[in-house]
Amino acid sequence: MIEELEEREFTAPTVQEAVNNACDYFNITTNRLKYEVTKSVTRGILRSKKLVTIIARPLRDGEINKSGSAESVASDPVSREFEEKMLQETNTMLNLLKLNMKAEKLADEERFVINIAGPDRMYLLNRNAEALEALQYILNKIAYSLPSYKKILLDSNGYRSQKEHQLVQLALSSAMKAKKQKRAQTLEPLNSYERRIIHMALADDNEVATSSIGEGQVKRITISLTR
Repeated sequence: MIEELEEREFTAPTVQEAVNNACDYFNITTNRLKYEVTKSVTRGILRSKKLVTIIARPLRDGEINKSGSAESVASDPVSREFEEKMLQETNTMLNLLKLNMKAEKLADEERFVINIAGPDRMYLLNRNAEALEALQYILNKIAYSLPSYKKILLDSNGYRSQKEHQLVQLALSSAMKAKKQKRAQTLEPLNSYERRIIHMALADDNEVATSSIGEGQVKRITISLTR
């Protein structure tokens, strides 16, 4: 079981200020902080004061992470042993699932990205890529047990970037709908990675506020008017 380090909420006018406050609290540098934007609201009599809330904690020893949308975490090169082990584990799982696909490492200076390609790609991407997310979760559990642990991002021929674009468009269209109908919009359940993209996409829009509701890893986001 992975030990959970202490998490705390930090609120500031901007994401960067909230991150700086978290770093001061934990006495660490920004590249050692993992955080998630959880809320963006506008307050004040004239609705002119923007506040952003993040949940943050220090990175575990050896953990690689990319928090937010603009700031990346520097990382040491992935060891050859770790790379070969995780590619082997990924291909073994694909064979057990009887999927005609093959795993390969993608060049990425920030994260260890494994790309899965092949004729059976859509089986992994059906139902909002549930199978891809489940496989990524299992691989990270295996990776965590290795001496040179690096966080793994599992992709399939650009699915992640396409998904991010779709989520940004969802955020913008939902915000526009909230303004037009003069009522809050609640999105379908999203995981933390998806919620972060929604929060960040609307962080600079002073007319709407975003907040996560629900329990567990999958929550809904509500986009509401601030005036």
